Amino acid sequence: MKEIVNVELTKHEKKQFGDTKIGYFVRSTEFAILLALIALIAFTIIMNPRFLSTFNLQTLAQQWAIYAILAIGEVFVIVIGGGAVDLSLGGIAAFSGVLVSMFIVDYHIQPLLAVILVLAISSGWGLWHGLAMTKLNVPPFITTLGTFAITTGLSEVVTKGWPVVGLPR
Repeated sequence: MKEIVNVELTKHEKKQFGDTKIGYFVRSTEFAILLALIALIAFTIIMNPRFLSTFNLQTLAQQWAIYAILAIGEVFVIVIGGGAVDLSLGGIAAFSGVLVSMFIVDYHIQPLLAVILVLAISSGWGLWHGLAMTKLNVPPFITTLGTFAITTGLSEVVTKGWPVVGLPR
């Protein structure tokens, strides 16, 4: 649990920022990170003027959509789980992608059915997490780290380290 520390502001800080929410935000770590992000974007725009092109922004949005969806799920885990972090997220996502691709290419299953099957399999990993933590009293860190190792290993074994090619457009 975080310890709350009351910091007394100097007269200069009170005059400069005030005791407002904006003043506290400006002095926060989050504000520094936001400034660093803005600086990084500005540097990228200066170095590559095509960065803000419609095509590039659409490409970035498509590439980052999956990460946004995964991040939203991870936020739920952190908030509801009392600060626990699901370390298996990347491994399960990779294994799910491998399975969907193999079901479609190697087993000629319709894409929608392949996605439904993989959602069921991925739900099984979630069930395993729940049972391991509640019934077996395995800590979330160990459970999710183990699942990450298993799913990334399975992805490598199933594909023999090669990409799955031949997906329909």
